[in-house]
Amino acid sequence: MTEHRITFQPSGRALNVPAGITILEAALRAGIPVEAPCGGGGTCGKCRVRVASGAAPVAPGACKLPEAELAAGWRLACATVINGPLTVEIPATPRAQSTQILTTDAGLSATFAPCVETRDVMLPPPTLADDRADTARLAEALGGPFEIAPGLLPGLPARLRAANWRVRAVLDGGRLLDALPLDAAPPVLGVAFDLGTTTVVGTLFNLQTGEPLAVASSLNGQISHGDDVVSRIRHAREHAGGAQQLRDAAVKTLNELLHSLTAQADAPATAVCHVTLAGNTAMQQLFLGLDSRALGEVPFAPVFDKALERSALHAGLAANPCARLHVFPQVGGFVGGDTVACMLAAGFDALAAPALLIDIGTNGEIALFNGREIFCASTAAGPAFEGARISRGMRAASGAIDQVALRGGDIACHILGNAAAAGLCGTALIDAAAELLRAGVLEDTGRLLEPDEAAHLPDALRGRVVMENNAPAFRLEGSVLLTQQDVRELQLATAAIRAGFETLLKIAGLEADALRDVFLAGAFGNLIRPANARRIGLLPQVPLDRIRFIGNASSLGAKTALLNHAARGRAECLRAAARHVELGSLPDFQDAFVNAMLFPEEKTA
Repeated sequence: MTEHRITFQPSGRALNVPAGITILEAALRAGIPVEAPCGGGGTCGKCRVRVASGAAPVAPGACKLPEAELAAGWRLACATVINGPLTVEIPATPRAQSTQILTTDAGLSATFAPCVETRDVMLPPPTLADDRADTARLAEALGGPFEIAPGLLPGLPARLRAANWRVRAVLDGGRLLDALPLDAAPPVLGVAFDLGTTTVVGTLFNLQTGEPLAVASSLNGQISHGDDVVSRIRHAREHAGGAQQLRDAAVKTLNELLHSLTAQADAPATAVCHVTLAGNTAMQQLFLGLDSRALGEVPFAPVFDKALERSALHAGLAANPCARLHVFPQVGGFVGGDTVACMLAAGFDALAAPALLIDIGTNGEIALFNGREIFCASTAAGPAFEGARISRGMRAASGAIDQVALRGGDIACHILGNAAAAGLCGTALIDAAAELLRAGVLEDTGRLLEPDEAAHLPDALRGRVVMENNAPAFRLEGSVLLTQQDVRELQLATAAIRAGFETLLKIAGLEADALRDVFLAGAFGNLIRPANARRIGLLPQVPLDRIRFIGNASSLGAKTALLNHAARGRAECLRAAARHVELGSLPDFQDAFVNAMLFPEEKTA
């Protein structure tokens, strides 16, 4: 097999790779992050790298780069095949910088009653007159029979004797997980994970007191294989070993967070005796190593629905070898454990009036309670809101425009990190569209004005209306433009969410005015300005005082299930009560989607 040497700058990392693979694949092998929102499909144009030395012909059929950039050595990493030695420069990206990840939520309200409990016991040592088995002594001290975790049994005799028969027994649902020396027992800990498509959040708790000890977050390592679940499922289906790569990436991310959490609490990893995890259907199944190919074809059937209990060790987690892992139940299709966790956090099982829950992440999940039933659906909305397919789109990192406001006849932009504008994130995209609609620069159809149509605008605004690649655009800040194609991408993403909740309202026999509460969950949902989101149709036309932010509700649901065992029964009841609606199969949804491409009229209240 022919191999070629490829060197990545500025890291200086070099390796030999087989001829015929792409620069993107080589970067993945080298452990170097490269922006690839489309998962290497050659469509998003974000994986730009510069070939500093070596021959790298331009790939036919890939997303086009400007001729000037091609002449300067810029290529798409996913579409450039390696057929000789190369030196490749990887530009700094928002992922290589600090990305804002939402770790806060509306707060725990459930009573502290975890599955894990501890009991301090003192056992009589064996004698010639009392030669009962070690497990029999434990059963007597604990007041009855119990199951012993298989991983604990081999070392149990040494543990009991080293502790001089004085131990803290750690039990989880009647199963003995550990027997710790009573005089030097570490705290008994638990972790709740929100395994998002883009970001992962973990929270560490003392399971003896309920005290939160540490929070850690990171990007999901699976991002290297695509920004959205469709790209990752395609990777699992079409690449040999692809499913294992995705599982390994998820496990690595979770273990890095586990290490960070226990380091913050100055505790050993073995102190983590229970883990709960909530994520969408694809994230949960790929992490567990389940065959998820069916999620790539109609009718998108999940592997399981009821909650799963697994050994944390067998799941690959660096916790106590006998720790249990609780994975949230799944409703159907792409409505997974995160939606159930969000409904649990929002108290859907205690609502008395109609309410809507929208979790705007990489996917958009929607749950509607009409007073009697719960209807759930999932829409593909996230890529545009997170910067993919937006010409200058980026995540909320230094240099990102995150707010746009119309002030005194001009546009004012807020930029993160006190830096020059490098792009715009999803919140600014919504702000810009809403304000330009109000200013008359953007029509309800989504068409931007051209310069010769802008004579009626104030001078400052008129000077921002430009043409870019023979299409109208609007200059936000510096070189950052909002293009006509950007607006179209926003319309597609917004229409998916809007058509989703409008279709559910129709099925449930409700008008938007009947909604008493609209719960907004997820990192993105908690950063948007409600009035602007409502102006473009991302939220229903309800009074603003009915819109409630509940933070990272998936994480809150996972924490609730960790700290209150009865919450798991509530989550299971919510799953059983929820009716999954596959929007794509409904003729009315297509009509609703087309209608939702038009921006609605603005409400003033």
